[in-house]
Amino acid sequence: MNKTIKNLALLCAVLGLASCNNEDTPVTQPNANLNPQEFLNISYNGKEYSNIPTTYDENGEFIFLDKDFSKIYEGELKDLSTLSIHLNDESSIEMFKTLDDNLEKHGVEISSVPMGNDVLTRTGVSSEENFLGTVDLWDDKKFKDTHWQFGIMTATNPKWVENLGSPYKFNDKCSSLILTNNLPNDSSKELNMGSYTLKYSEATLVFIGYDDRGYSDRTFTALAKPTEKKEFRELKNFNDKMSSLKLFFARTGVYTTEGASK
Repeated sequence: MNKTIKNLALLCAVLGLASCNNEDTPVTQPNANLNPQEFLNISYNGKEYSNIPTTYDENGEFIFLDKDFSKIYEGELKDLSTLSIHLNDESSIEMFKTLDDNLEKHGVEISSVPMGNDVLTRTGVSSEENFLGTVDLWDDKKFKDTHWQFGIMTATNPKWVENLGSPYKFNDKCSSLILTNNLPNDSSKELNMGSYTLKYSEATLVFIGYDDRGYSDRTFTALAKPTEKKEFRELKNFNDKMSSLKLFFARTGVYTTEGASK
């Protein structure tokens, strides 16, 4: 028995382990050798996490380097298929367990509207096209490489793309985007939504990107008010993940679970 213990102790010493038993497995700091590239402000479950260091691992996956939030992310959010991320700006995001929670928090009402085929172009917006709203997607961060633009010319014809792989060959490629609401902030004009109208000043352009085809799995959202142009040089935690999308106008202020949010 003593000989066995001595041999075990010798093995531990050779391996350089602080502990060598089943109850006290040595703990190592994950990603300890990685240096932070950016710092992110994160809101989750009613709490604010400021200046969280982030980077990418050797597989290109976005990771959090701090001790507290990385533990929450790994334990509660990483494998959550309904995870929804709201993009506020380049350095600020909000995380929600469901898309409904995300939209409710931001006071977005989604009403049923018919799907329709809309204009798609790989060039920039021109004055002749008169898009009410657009989303521009880029293959690389900071608006570089392959570019697709999806636009809405009438609010009754939102742009839904079930599969970015066909025919766009853009599945799991988007790494930056610009969302533009071209409506003026004018309460005297109304937007035709089909069964009702919205004052221009109340019409929010909503973009929802989905991890999987067919509008499923994890989501991220971005909102643009009238005259607003939201630029995201990088999609935090969603680079090269988007496989389908929805672009539409919605009323801000009162939340429902109709239409696209189901």
